[in-house]
Amino acid sequence: MEHDIKLFLIPLASLVGSLIILFLARSIILKFLRRWTRSTETKLDDIITGTLGTPSIYWVLALALYISIETSELPSKYAIYLVRTLHILVILSITIAVANLSSKIFRHYVENAETPVPATGLALVVIKVGILMIGLLILLGNMVISITLILTAMGIGLFAVALALQDTLSNLFAGIHQESFRPARCQRNSSLLSGSEAT
Repeated sequence: MEHDIKLFLIPLASLVGSLIILFLARSIILKFLRRWTRSTETKLDDIITGTLGTPSIYWVLALALYISIETSELPSKYAIYLVRTLHILVILSITIAVANLSSKIFRHYVENAETPVPATGLALVVIKVGILMIGLLILLGNMVISITLILTAMGIGLFAVALALQDTLSNLFAGIHQESFRPARCQRNSSLLSGSEAT
């Protein structure tokens, strides 16, 4: 009976202790980063710090659970599945964080740079989908799933879709190009001889 209690209490104690230490470390690090970002002129560090706030909670939980699993006496066949599940959650959280961070940095760059390319929703979606696809491939590789056949099937499918929607896609990209590189519109009003104003 006492042995069973120890088997339960040791992982629980390691989980609670790890959570306390890791959350304290997270709070100190984020507080230091926020204080540092307030002293800089650029907003990129503010974007990075703000984006990492929520995902860091999942990383702390995953690390604490990993420490608890390592200190427990679970059979290796069960511990492997639990650790692999934690790896999946960490990869997903990192992928989502990188996708959100990249889209925010792109929007910030476009809005502050003198470029004719607007930060449209389509561009942000393309960036997020691309990063999520890369994260999905990394996730499948971590799960020991061969991605060669998946990439081949995706390539063939995309090629078939491109052939079937050739005219539609050409019109779509022509519209995107025209929308992206159209000249800026002048919003100044000019007074006419009749007294009316024209834009």
